[in-house]
Amino acid sequence: NAAIAGVSVNDDFTSDEAPLLGSDGIHNSGDLDQDGKLDVNETWHYAASHQVTQAELDAGTPIVNIATASGTGAETVQDDASVNVSQTKVLQIVKNADVASVNATSNVIHYTLDVTNKGNAAIAANAH
Repeated sequence: NAAIAGVSVNDDFTSDEAPLLGSDGIHNSGDLDQDGKLDVNETWHYAASHQVTQAELDAGTPIVNIATASGTGAETVQDDASVNVSQTKVLQIVKNADVASVNATSNVIHYTLDVTNKGNAAIAANAH
């Protein structure tokens, strides 16, 4: 029921959280009266980003991120966003022989086998 000064947003998962500025280039785009206070029924806007890591893709579990908002005289609040991880594990194998033809039982063919992961997540090796 009162304006809140000193509003800040913290997101430990990102390093670039910042207010979205209005046309004046100074105040938050949601600060309609441009008084620097989060007035009743105003909604201030912020942006942040996170670069997905290979470890997150390999884990295959949802990426959960929590942000915190605080302001002078107001209770600190948190909210989260959860993004599902879609793993693709795609094997490709290419087999080559070192000769194009043979003509005797004494001939030996040597092969190379190249296996590539064409997906986005690590594939564990099978023990033999």
